[in-house]
Amino acid sequence: MDEKNEPKKLTPPYISFKTFLNFLDQLKVGIPHRIDRTVMGKFSGTARTQILTTLKYLQLINPDDTSTEKLQKLVTADGINKNSLKEIIIAAYPFIFENGVELSRMSLGHLKDLFEKAGASGGTTRKSIAFFVAAAKEIGLELYPRLKMTGLSRGVVKKAKKSGLEKTGADDGELKQPTRRTSLEEIQLWLSVFPKFDPSWSDEIKKSWFEGFRDLRKDFKQESDKGKEESQ
Repeated sequence: MDEKNEPKKLTPPYISFKTFLNFLDQLKVGIPHRIDRTVMGKFSGTARTQILTTLKYLQLINPDDTSTEKLQKLVTADGINKNSLKEIIIAAYPFIFENGVELSRMSLGHLKDLFEKAGASGGTTRKSIAFFVAAAKEIGLELYPRLKMTGLSRGVVKKAKKSGLEKTGADDGELKQPTRRTSLEEIQLWLSVFPKFDPSWSDEIKKSWFEGFRDLRKDFKQESDKGKEESQ
């Protein structure tokens, strides 16, 4: 077969899972025959592109953007069908669920290797894992305890601090160069990516959460003190 005619291999989605759910929520009023940018009014251009790519990867739309039966079953007038979502996620990540290792025993490093073999690369790898982890939580899959703690969030915080980036919105998860960040904006940034404390966690997980939280506070204080020194 001519390589030019072969369909492009889709890589795991790296959009914010919250953005993806927000888009699906908009479809409760009805699913159009074709999903295109005209049904994504409130999303940015980048988010629209990522939504379409995600829908194709999960086989919710066809290559020509027409909706599939999976999408019809997933989104109803009452909301998202969790059973359908679970089937879709498991089918979309065979490199995770068919490798013989339980998800509850997969570390962040293990997941990273699997995602890179599946085509994720560069800065999108961590975002792809974050999407999958959020989806796994949504459908009730058991994750390796420490994967739910600082592994993902702290990496995002350090990367944001190092590159001087900030979020542009709560939904689309895009990053851009800031004008000038205040201390309050810095605090909001690292808090927004840190896992919310859950009283139902085991004592071991709670301990890991507090340790990670202390590390983030220490990192922020160092950055804040450094900024004060440079401004004097």
